[in-house]
Amino acid sequence: MKTNITYRKELLSDEILEKVRVTELQPATYPVLKSLHNELKNVLENPINSKPFSALLQLKQPKTIAIAVPDDTSSVPIKDILPLLLEHIFKALPRIESSCVKIIVGSGLQSQPTIDNYHQALASAIAMGCDVSAHNSVTSEIMDLGKTHQGTPVRVNKTFAQAEFKICIGQMDPHHMAGFIGSSEEATIGCAAYETIETALGLSIGKTAGMGRIDGNPVRQDLDEIGRMIGLNFTINLVLNIDKKLIRVLAGLPESIFRQGAKICADVCGVKIEHKFDIVVASCGSDLKNNYHLEKTFNLIAQVIQKGGKSLLLTALHQSIGDDIYFDHVCHDADPDTTLAAVKEFEHQMGPRNAYLFGKASTDYNLQFDLNSTILNGCHLRAADPSTIIKEWVNNYEKKPELAIMRNSNIYIK
Repeated sequence: MKTNITYRKELLSDEILEKVRVTELQPATYPVLKSLHNELKNVLENPINSKPFSALLQLKQPKTIAIAVPDDTSSVPIKDILPLLLEHIFKALPRIESSCVKIIVGSGLQSQPTIDNYHQALASAIAMGCDVSAHNSVTSEIMDLGKTHQGTPVRVNKTFAQAEFKICIGQMDPHHMAGFIGSSEEATIGCAAYETIETALGLSIGKTAGMGRIDGNPVRQDLDEIGRMIGLNFTINLVLNIDKKLIRVLAGLPESIFRQGAKICADVCGVKIEHKFDIVVASCGSDLKNNYHLEKTFNLIAQVIQKGGKSLLLTALHQSIGDDIYFDHVCHDADPDTTLAAVKEFEHQMGPRNAYLFGKASTDYNLQFDLNSTILNGCHLRAADPSTIIKEWVNNYEKKPELAIMRNSNIYIK
């Protein structure tokens, strides 16, 4: 299986290259920061629209602090950030007990972690005696904080919700539902209960939600409101390029840094297209651990492909067709529209929603996967040998087709 796209040598032979016009969808290059430590120290001392981090702690004098950190599906280097952050905390609050600093790994609806998975990332916190745990959206102890204006039940990890000072560490990213994420999502999604996440993300079924959309986006509005209801005190956000290199570090109050971070992220990850393409070859990346990037890639393909066009999706994740709920729907529903009805019936559960998303994509254009056909048998998705199917597609065009290459799911179509 080819998980990295080495087009010219493997997927696109010289013979094929003579018959197509190839465009690689690649963002502009931005300077990479040389030192995370120096930049993090600077933003903690000079946050956006906020007192310095240490001054905030000294002013509030919290007896308990909770820090929400991303799980291992994120590229955020928690092992490099935590030591400096904890140094600031214990220097500003010399009397606080280390066990009163709670580090919570938030995984949202992704595979539910155990803390054993994170000893390396949390080594500094463990060595200092901090309390470390992994949030589970189904089994963790939860606190009910009410409902948002859109009716989402706000139910959050109890340890995080009860802390007197709450911090999020995350990554600013283009997001196919919330427009962009990063300011508060390690708490509002990562540390939330299953039903909170399902309902908030279910608001994406509508024309005003989607990649890059902020104003009027119901998902974005809900997540911001959930953050306010939780009472987040401070956020650290990293902006990485599509090669996971550090571009910017932002710190401050969640909503104060969100729009600035989203603008930077749009510039760093953004790609402009002048026309849509006949054929799209897209990679989800080779280090997938769940279907989040698969969903993003579907969204990107839909934005750049001609109606009825052809797309090959390369993925290393055999389980990427979804969880058991999803698989049940794609195997039993007659078509994607039947699945869409189930999305509404089951209050926006992500399994049926993903089934609809994947199945609809396959009916809108000729979508093929480089996965074993036995995995996809019986559902709305089709498998294909990459080199064979590309050659077949290209040879069936009378004129030179426009072919787009997307090496990464983290780009943003401006």
